[in-house]
Amino acid sequence: MKKIIFIILCFLLMNISYSQDIHFSDFNISPLNLNHALTGLYRGQIRINALYRDQYRSVAVPYQTFAIGADKAKANIFNSRNALGYGFQINFDQAGDSHFGTYQFMIPLALHHTTYSGKLTLSGAFALSIIHNTIDYTLLRFPNQFDGDKYNEFLSVGENTDKNKITYPSIHTGLNLLLKPNPRRTIMLGLNVSNINKPNYSFYSDKEVNLKRRLLIHGLFRSKITENFDIIPSAKIQFQGTQQEFQFGGIIYQYLNNLQINAINYGLWFRSKDKDAVVLNVGFSIGHIQTSISYDINISSLKKASNGHGAFEIGLIYIYQKNRFNKKIKSIKCPSYL
Repeated sequence: MKKIIFIILCFLLMNISYSQDIHFSDFNISPLNLNHALTGLYRGQIRINALYRDQYRSVAVPYQTFAIGADKAKANIFNSRNALGYGFQINFDQAGDSHFGTYQFMIPLALHHTTYSGKLTLSGAFALSIIHNTIDYTLLRFPNQFDGDKYNEFLSVGENTDKNKITYPSIHTGLNLLLKPNPRRTIMLGLNVSNINKPNYSFYSDKEVNLKRRLLIHGLFRSKITENFDIIPSAKIQFQGTQQEFQFGGIIYQYLNNLQINAINYGLWFRSKDKDAVVLNVGFSIGHIQTSISYDINISSLKKASNGHGAFEIGLIYIYQKNRFNKKIKSIKCPSYL
């Protein structure tokens, strides 16, 4: 009986590790991970994003994800209506008992074309990333190490554990359409394709094990409700192999006539991946900094083990802007990164 329970637990932990991918609940706070075509698409000189996610802490060894990136744009490429966005993104993810690590360094390039009216911007992007995976087999227990009575660490694991590091390149591309008829109204629709080259990521040199292409579609609509409130419905859909994920909801922005805190936002999303989670979000705009705090309430079958505790997430975007105006002027009523 003990052996059966042990095998089931091993299977569950391995299955969770396999299915987990780098993703964030507040996808708008990490634009370079959402769509490479958003590189350099903002008002300002330099944009820095940082995000931390802690998941499954109440179930097992927590899954932790860190992301940091920076981007900017160079105007007047070919003509005055084109701009080149460039930057970098670094992601690190550690998952499960084996401390399975994913290190990703990515360089995206995006070309933005704005029409004569200045209201429509079309963007296309290409990105190259180098991914490094690691695993620590010494932290795992295998069925072969169960001697019929108890776990024996000196028994052979019965697996090839010689290779614990792999590195491979991955190619991505993205498209984005941004329509901004006025400062308080925005329509954005984007598409991003990751792992175009389907890189091999096997620790056993198995040529049949390839990272599947991932298609991501996202969109948002921002509209003025009153003088001090905007509503921003948004959605994200992902497909990778047989897996799919849907996330939809929105944010309400409340603008304040306050030089310290320019705005407060409240968000709510539903993520459907076998009825995965309800995401609560709150954020603040403080000067050139936009902060975001999210919490996932688990509603899937895993809630029996997690007691509904999903993930905690905190992030920020900082946009450096040359101050051409008096500092006492009222804050502009719109987020710089939307």
